[in-house]
Amino acid sequence: MTQRMGLPTINLLLPCSKPERDKIWGDHYFGQSLARALRQLGATVRVKYRQKSVALPHLGQGIDLVIRGKRGHRSLWRPHYLWIISNYEHVSDAELRRAKHVFTASEPHAQDLRARGLSASFLPQCTDRDVFSPEHARDDLAQQVLFVGNRRGGFARDAAVATAASGVPMAIWGTGWDADLSHGAHVGNHIPNDQLGAYYASAAVVLNDHQSQMERGCFASNRVYDVLASGARLVTDCMAGIPADLRDVVFSYDGVQQAPDAVQHALAAPKPDCDVAAYVREHHSFHNRAGQILQKLQADRPQSSPARSGVLMSGLAALSLSACGPVTVAQAERICAQRMVNTSPIRGEALMGINQDGKVIHDIDMNVSLSTRMGYDSNALYTRCVYDRSGEFPTQPLYSRQN
Repeated sequence: MTQRMGLPTINLLLPCSKPERDKIWGDHYFGQSLARALRQLGATVRVKYRQKSVALPHLGQGIDLVIRGKRGHRSLWRPHYLWIISNYEHVSDAELRRAKHVFTASEPHAQDLRARGLSASFLPQCTDRDVFSPEHARDDLAQQVLFVGNRRGGFARDAAVATAASGVPMAIWGTGWDADLSHGAHVGNHIPNDQLGAYYASAAVVLNDHQSQMERGCFASNRVYDVLASGARLVTDCMAGIPADLRDVVFSYDGVQQAPDAVQHALAAPKPDCDVAAYVREHHSFHNRAGQILQKLQADRPQSSPARSGVLMSGLAALSLSACGPVTVAQAERICAQRMVNTSPIRGEALMGINQDGKVIHDIDMNVSLSTRMGYDSNALYTRCVYDRSGEFPTQPLYSRQN
């Protein structure tokens, strides 16, 4: 789709590494679905993956949107937006305050951030309406109860274990399971993401659970939306993070020992009305979230940058920068390039050490620069200066200007 006039270019920074054979993280699919939805609305999107080594930020123009999951992805050289979808307890105060605005998938968390003086709003997780739909149901995939999840350290999947032990006919997909725990219900290790919607739509009931930190923080997982969008009955742990408009169509269990009863109750209930799936696909899709993100980005873009007395440099005295119109990007570039000559340094810090596996680890945390005489750091200040004055990013980096 052609980019619509006025929509920003978005650099979508993901918390996972680039996909490799047999190693594809859920955050990759999240990023691809969001990027596709943003593009369908007319935005230009570049998807960037987290690097194993420290790398300089990309030099392309645009607005950085950082998806925050288990790990972050630094946006060091210009204002950025942060969307926290999980692991909120691991997000530092410094990381929060570096963001121009924080989207978070928990309403209580958004309220807490605003009470701390941060710009924040509630933006829940969602579903990909191209992947999850009742139309994808297949007879050969039909199951009474389906559970999809890896069993790993710290996440024992006790609800699935208890349900399988109760004798309920179910199929468990995921790694880390053995016959003693799955009671013979384990059928495979992996379902390709593009086929997951068909498995959900073909099941009578899909069982779900949340990690303890997501439950504490009221972060409802994307599976809540995926299952409902697929037309299946959802059984999940009782948590305050389920959106109010969906609570009446969710079967909940309070404690893992109640999970088998909740599953039996869901199996005996009528199949969800098709209107439920249609509602979720319309109001809780990536397309819906992409629209909210773009609305916020557009609202934050400066409409004008009035000239201020005392700002003009000697070579710009003849320019007409009246308060009744915005400063052009060319004018802002000339002003800001001159200001970079005598800019004071900003503090930063770098950490390096050895982890328990003997591997070198490093972390860099700086607001702008360590030395404003370094081309990268001066360029960061220059970019922010031009954006603040004109509402546009520079047409070229500072170091490529012909002085």
